Amino acid sequence: MTDADLRIVHITDIHFWHIVWNPFRLLNKRLLGNLNVALRRHREFVISQAQNYVEVISDLGASAVLITGDLTSTALDEEFSMAHDFLLSLREKGMQIWVLPGNHDVYTFESCRKKRFETYLKDFIPPEGYPTTISMNGEKPLLLIPTAKPNILSARGFVQPSTITWVAEQMTSLNKEPILAAAHYPLLPNTSTYHSAPSHRLRNADKLRKALAQSGKRVLYISGHVHRFSFTRDDNYPNLAHLSTGAFLRHDPDKGTEGEFSEIIFNENEVHVRRHVCKASHLWTTEEVKSFCDPGVQINGCINISPP
Repeated sequence: MTDADLRIVHITDIHFWHIVWNPFRLLNKRLLGNLNVALRRHREFVISQAQNYVEVISDLGASAVLITGDLTSTALDEEFSMAHDFLLSLREKGMQIWVLPGNHDVYTFESCRKKRFETYLKDFIPPEGYPTTISMNGEKPLLLIPTAKPNILSARGFVQPSTITWVAEQMTSLNKEPILAAAHYPLLPNTSTYHSAPSHRLRNADKLRKALAQSGKRVLYISGHVHRFSFTRDDNYPNLAHLSTGAFLRHDPDKGTEGEFSEIIFNENEVHVRRHVCKASHLWTTEEVKSFCDPGVQINGCINISPP
């Protein structure tokens, strides 16, 4: 890899949190979310480390940061204010910011009516909204696909049929490969490292998979939501690879980790995916290096993504 390579950092599921004590602010689904934060998430997500991790990301020399949602825990003003300041810190380091909403960013119908995500993060949202295609470095395409919606109780996502049609049209018209596509929800309900309960899955996932893959062009689909790292080729569509990244600030005492993010590196013939994990004592390690490449190009450790 050379200095000219395009480097993108993928972070997801930051879950900035704020505990609410005013009962009048808890007259909706937020009551359950607030209890979850008070009893568990305030220990699981160490938001005090967010600014320190900005320096770690900056030191990689990445040109952009992709955030696939769940910047907040219950879509509160206080949480979105923290998310805005965090994104601003990344931008001040010279990186482009691409952001999508997660289900926790549209946690209540009230937060959607008040457009908190759009109001607080307007400086980081594409002016045309979602879905949209970003031209990375003026050349490589990135599809930003909305999948989050408010629910009464569940955490299910949904892809609008019009969005699926748009994706299929984009895949036909784009002539650069590989293509990156990003959304909050994974397309695969299960991999070797995670299992999604039916109440947490993406409706219309199979239709979106088909829309991304049917053109035969090589695609890397990037998501969050499951709080687990996974990188795998699609069994049904050999030209489609799936990457989910673990939660950015998640403290996991069983594994001795303090958070993680992924690094995606493009060069002429391949795409490398690196997993960065923060171990105890705030020491960062790169645990895995994998890649997928052009059909016919043989590289050690390469997941060969070829047309079906």
